Amino acid sequence: MRIEIWDGVTRRMSIPMWMVPKGAIFRECWETDNEIIIIGCPEDDDESHNCDVMGCSSVSHVIYRFKKEGLKEAT
Repeated sequence: MRIEIWDGVTRRMSIPMWMVPKGAIFRECWETDNEIIIIGCPEDDDESHNCDVMGCSSVSHVIYRFKKEGLKEAT
């Protein structure tokens, strides 16, 4: 099973389920010039989530931060 990221028309990328933290909820996806950032909520007792490392703000959590360099477009 995979989670797919779409831009409304085109599938941009797929994330294998084994890479998704158990209990994580995805809220939105942002694209910058060099990154794709997925915002959401980690499970309350997820000790592996580190806000300082991921760059979370006071109002949202970064679940994934992908560098575009080296990413293949999903087909």
